[in-house]
Amino acid sequence: MPFILDKGGVGGSQLGAFSGSAIMIRGDLVMKNRYGLILMMLIIFMGLSGNVALAQSDNVSSKSMQVLGKNVNVVTIDFNNTNLTFDIVKGNDQRAGWEDFSSIINRTKPTAAINGNYFNAYADNEEEIIPWGYIIKDGDILNNGATINRGSFAVTFDRKIIINNGEEFPKHDIETMIEAGPLLLLNGVIVAEQNNAAFSEDKITQNPAQRSAIGVKPNGHVIMVTGAKLKITELANILYQLGCIAATNLDGGASSALYANGKYITNPGRKLNTVLLVYDHKENVNNNPSAIQVILNGSKLDFDVAPVILEGRTLVPLQVIFNAMGVNLNWNGKNQIVTAQSKGITINLPIGSKAPTVNNVIVPLDVPATIIDGRTFVPVRFISESLGALVRWDESTKTIYITSDY
Repeated sequence: MPFILDKGGVGGSQLGAFSGSAIMIRGDLVMKNRYGLILMMLIIFMGLSGNVALAQSDNVSSKSMQVLGKNVNVVTIDFNNTNLTFDIVKGNDQRAGWEDFSSIINRTKPTAAINGNYFNAYADNEEEIIPWGYIIKDGDILNNGATINRGSFAVTFDRKIIINNGEEFPKHDIETMIEAGPLLLLNGVIVAEQNNAAFSEDKITQNPAQRSAIGVKPNGHVIMVTGAKLKITELANILYQLGCIAATNLDGGASSALYANGKYITNPGRKLNTVLLVYDHKENVNNNPSAIQVILNGSKLDFDVAPVILEGRTLVPLQVIFNAMGVNLNWNGKNQIVTAQSKGITINLPIGSKAPTVNNVIVPLDVPATIIDGRTFVPVRFISESLGALVRWDESTKTIYITSDY
């Protein structure tokens, strides 16, 4: 019978029956969103990736070891720490096509990363290099399921981890998802052989090959694994020996790629279409006495991503502020445009553009909306003036006061 592991019971974890057929691991009920504060206010949490150069984390570790006589690379992610989040990046931020793994790492700057879905790597042109299987980013389905039921790794908005075949669970609460397969482990049982039946290629089901996999342990740790000359059954046994209770195979061969804490552990032999990223948002501005505070109509807003200064302008992530002001947000992942609506005002904000519009009128920005830590940062004055709010800066207390009649 499947199980759910709930991290929050009596002094540790508790196993109990779960009515679905997926393994789920629950962290604290915290969404991936990371918020901020300062002379500018605007966050969008719907999509993209970005981060700090050579991001490293004490909550992510890597090790090369021998398991069952096979050399493997293991990256361990302590997902109990709510500063850690998963994200998806597409090659060149497009559904079709691909990008060098090093280029993806350099522009998104994650703490860790592993290759994801299978894709048409032998297409004649880049437009035909399309992925197979579900891809979900920030709740948006970028790619639908494949014609076969594949092993998947997914994270819900309330930080449950699901590892199962992709058609076995609903998608409405999934924040992040990749799908490849075959499934290796489920509920602590090796299931690789029976799940092989959905795949027809010997290089996936039978032959020794370069492999990538992802699994989860009962203690809430997620592990990402690569290794060479492994049969799929050997890979399943390795994940079992490493303590996983659920695991799935990912794309392998020349696509196998692994990165952690500034180090390329496994370099792929080709460009990649889809990569799973890990971020550690460890800078909690609420614990920093020198951090800027934001007060909206007398109430302090809580954030956990520090503001930044770009070209002399201070930017902060903004979803918390917009939610507090009753602003509706929408993210167009295809065109990378944020739309905010409130009381007859519509703001369209293309990422990287200095020419957003307010009710179809261009309002020039000195600094465009940009992606940092997977969040969209925008100048507070643009948002406040666009929505009719007033902003006052108190230098002595490093506090932004926002007054709005929302």
